[in-house]
Amino acid sequence: MLSAEVDTVAVEAGIVDTPGFRVVHERTNTVLTHTSARSCARVPPIQETQQETAHTLHVVEMLAAQNAAVLPPAYPTPVPLPSGRNVTFWPLASPMSSASVTNQEMADAILSLHQTEPDLSMREWRYSEALSRHHLEKARQAEVPDVLITRLEDLLERTLFAVQIKDIEPHTAVHANAFPEKMVRHEGVIKLIDCDQTGFGPPEQDLATVVHNCRRYPASTTEYGFLTCYNGEYDEELLQRLVKLREVASIIWLASMHGTKVRALGEVQHRMETLNTSHRWHLT
Repeated sequence: MLSAEVDTVAVEAGIVDTPGFRVVHERTNTVLTHTSARSCARVPPIQETQQETAHTLHVVEMLAAQNAAVLPPAYPTPVPLPSGRNVTFWPLASPMSSASVTNQEMADAILSLHQTEPDLSMREWRYSEALSRHHLEKARQAEVPDVLITRLEDLLERTLFAVQIKDIEPHTAVHANAFPEKMVRHEGVIKLIDCDQTGFGPPEQDLATVVHNCRRYPASTTEYGFLTCYNGEYDEELLQRLVKLREVASIIWLASMHGTKVRALGEVQHRMETLNTSHRWHLT
């Protein structure tokens, strides 16, 4: 049992005094919390090596040392588990949502990351189309009509090309997945978490993530309000192209859910039709 494994290594390493970790979230990563010890454990998928996890911790600590708003680990290295996976330990913090973080807090947290000097060991951020290709294959297996698959493939190609011809020059650290659910409040301050994809690249990537989230799920955080609060420089044209790429990837994922999500294809059609005609997108 995963919680027992984490308890054992945490006690042996002196991270906590007594067992008590419980699974609270299980997707790509498994998250466990130990409320009495105010500790959080994060177990990545088994295919992630200890070296990869250690690199992420190194990046986080390097950014934290430059006053970036990232949550530093509670323990400096990943700890191997008997099952072959590894675990990292973090301070327990309060998760955020779009309704519980302000535009200014979000903008300040992201800007603090963009103002750091990227470490040479950091990977260069580039949009990976592999996941979208995987979702297209899943959509094909889910018997999405071939004509729609072809349209989605063409849409992805054209949107990728529009981003690539901007000749992106990486010049800052980027989180690459900085939406409210990747933020926590720790000791009263908003911090970014889940820095697995963090690298160096265009700041527009992080801004596009937030803007896309604002358009898809309107809440207290608004696109205009967020961008007004962000005091860094960015290219508006590149930002909008990256926002569109985010939406296209989201549409393709939705198509892959055909058969498991009610009216998935109807929503896919709607979102494709409004992609270029509406400034904001709405769930149907």
